[in-house]
Amino acid sequence: MKILLPTDGSRYALAAARALSGWFAWPGGEVDVLAVIPEEPKSDHRDFGRDTAGEQDWRSTVGRWLDDTASHLDASGLRTRQLTRSGDPVEVVLDAVSEGYDLVAVGAKGRADEPFLDEHSVARAVLEQAPTSVLLVRERTASGRQRRLPTAQQPLRVLIAVDGRAGSKAAVGAYSRLAPVEHAELAVIAVADAAEGGALGEPDARKVVRRVASMLADHGLAAEQRVVAGAPASRILAAADEADLVVMGSRASRDPAIVRLGSVGLEVALATPCSLLIVREAAPEALEAAAGEPEAATPFEIAYEGLDPSPAAERHVLRGVRRLERVSPDLIAVDVTLAAKAHRHATGNLYDVNLRLTRPGPDVVVSRTPPRHHEDEDLVFAIGEAFDKARKQLIELREVERGDVKSHDETPHGKVTDLFPDHGFIRSSDGRIVYFHRNSVTDGAWGGLEVGAEVRFRDEPGEEGPQATTVAVL
Repeated sequence: MKILLPTDGSRYALAAARALSGWFAWPGGEVDVLAVIPEEPKSDHRDFGRDTAGEQDWRSTVGRWLDDTASHLDASGLRTRQLTRSGDPVEVVLDAVSEGYDLVAVGAKGRADEPFLDEHSVARAVLEQAPTSVLLVRERTASGRQRRLPTAQQPLRVLIAVDGRAGSKAAVGAYSRLAPVEHAELAVIAVADAAEGGALGEPDARKVVRRVASMLADHGLAAEQRVVAGAPASRILAAADEADLVVMGSRASRDPAIVRLGSVGLEVALATPCSLLIVREAAPEALEAAAGEPEAATPFEIAYEGLDPSPAAERHVLRGVRRLERVSPDLIAVDVTLAAKAHRHATGNLYDVNLRLTRPGPDVVVSRTPPRHHEDEDLVFAIGEAFDKARKQLIELREVERGDVKSHDETPHGKVTDLFPDHGFIRSSDGRIVYFHRNSVTDGAWGGLEVGAEVRFRDEPGEEGPQATTVAVL
């Protein structure tokens, strides 16, 4: 973990140092403490306001800044390095950020200070322009009191604001790496925006919150789930009144023409009474240059049944998820099951590939089974077939949602005639018998499904006849 901490010797910069050492636990982390000698120091600065005796006095003052800031980090076990540069502070800090830091920590004024977040400050520039994650530390509460250090009895209250978009999902995926708080009380909040063009409706907001809580649980982190209605920025700010740290996501980019913080994020940053962590995962072009394989914005999980985990399989799943993102940028999550299929031959392998795509609206479930007469097949090929089917279904759903096709008039419907532990059969309105697997039933309705239930479904030809890929209970 490599962190940049700019300092000007102010109590705000020292607060950022205290937060790094007292809130978080980065074993082996490295902090570069950077002090900038302004080319034209402000006349009202507490040290530069007097007549100095030349560069030696400049360096003496900056040396005190560095020593004071580093002293707050020494007891934490973080390795520190002191850097001194000259020039315009904003330009120097933004230039330093591009040197490969995982996080930039800056101190900022709280509500009890004026101006709240100066438009020309280093903190504001880093927040709006830095291409990496940013920790904006406000140590004092709205009443001017200093925030306490987290303990088991009084944990750090962390509010994670999500909306299901790529940057938001990246924030959750990187939270445990960027903000390893030893004593934390987590809450995940999504705002159901009823306004026209709002990011999330209430059902999708609840789905996003559940998914995020599940992702955190995979890291051993329990979180309260909250869904509230209203304007996103104002509702997040209201919840932030009871928090010590707000976590939000923002997609990174190396292109300076791209706005790196959305309107909601900026509004929260300008008005939140507590500290703020903006998580910016590397942009696809940066990852591709660094690692040769761009990451997917959508979180995905792979479960292996009867076969060992495979880097090659993971790589092809990643590529499949990226293909789906181009068709459906609003994907929330992708769950993949790769299963070795037992068959009577002593040699060769066959594979089942099952996908569940979590998205606004009904989930999409894809089951890919090997052709009946195959005795051997390639796992990568099987993965590719499954993602091809998923991509086709997403395109069809998009056409339905846009009104290019009539969803209710043209989607087959029927009644459930038989149910077994993991599958069932539907008699369609045109008299066909259609097989479906429990994983194809949307919205978790399998558990309450009964014979005679009316359903709508999408089907495709299978080895034994038509099989439903998606089943929605009416």
